[in-house]
Formats: sequence, C-alpha cells, structure tokens
Amino acid sequence: MVKKIFSARTAGEAAENICRACNTLAGAEQVSVFLADRSGKRLGLDKTHGLETLLKPPLSISLGDGLLGFAGETGRLVTMHDVENDTAIIRKHVTESGIPGYDPEVAVPMEFQGILYGGIGAGAFTDQTGIHRENLRSIGAIGAAALENVRLLERFARTTGLDRDTGLPGAAAADAILSEELERVYRFGQP
Repeated sequence: MVKKIFSARTAGEAAENICRACNTLAGAEQVSVFLADRSGKRLGLDKTHGLETLLKPPLSISLGDGLLGFAGETGRLVTMHDVENDTAIIRKHVTESGIPGYDPEVAVPMEFQGILYGGIGAGAFTDQTGIHRENLRSIGAIGAAALENVRLLERFARTTGLDRDTGLPGAAAADAILSEELERVYRFGQP
C-alpha cells in the first residue's frame, strides 16, 4: 500500500490512495482527504470514502477551523476527546467552525518538513483497539511525503516544458498548468 501511495503522479491520485489506505490499513469506514492549497491556509476536499452523500467538492475549510483544520494548525493527531480537554475558547472554536454534520473521530495532518500538505478525517472504525491512531499517523506522514514527491514531479515537468531560449512555457506546459488549475477550482470552488 505504501508503494501505491508513493507511485501517485498527481495530488488527486495520491489522495485516492491515501483514502484507500485509511480504509484498508486503519479500518476506517468513513474517510475524508483534504489537500492544502499552496499557501497552506485552506484545506479543500479531494476524496471521501463512506461520506459521499455528506461531503462533496467543492468544499474547503480554513486552517484552524473544525477538527481537521485544528489538526492542520497544530500539526498533531487530534480527537474530539483531546479538544474537550483543551481550553474553552479552543473547544468553542473547533465545534462552531467545523463542517456542519461532519465530525470525524480522528483528524490527522499530512505534514512533511514543516509544510502542511493536507489532512485526513477518519471515523467508524471496524477495530476499536486504538491501533488505528498509529496507523493513521503513519499514513498521514507517508501521504505528506508522497504529496511532496508529486510537487517535485510537477516542478520538474514545468521546467522541462520551458523553451530554452525564452524561458517561457511551451504548449504542453500550458496544458498541464490549465489542468492543474481546473483541478484546484474543482476542489476549492474558486480560481
């Protein structure tokens, strides 16, 4: 499964593989994978499992909002139990700013070398032993590294599509950029 995640050529493909890994390896029957925008300030829904009727793109949240945004902001795996033991201000903000009707049991940031690449929300676990937390933490780290690889591949593809004399993108590079931007508009609902 790790090889599958790392073999992704696009962010969407990585999100799909991450979602599948959460279901298969962590036993989560409900999974949402949100990818961060380039600024790292918003998380946009990319892939779900078991939540298709509740969560649909374009759907995005700000960093810090809801359990997923809080996990992304703090850089740590978070459960609602953790939030209940936090300050009243944090409890209130997390519960009031979340996605209406969606409360994941666990939220995991996908962070690599201090850069936020996204977040995973998971729930309805088939195994209640608690091992799923460690599995999700590992999947989040692997997912972030895979998304970093995708960004590096995109950067390499962009530079290889440049005209040697002018440094401007050629037609193939323009198609790739257009495709990437359309995917981002789909995820966040805005250009």
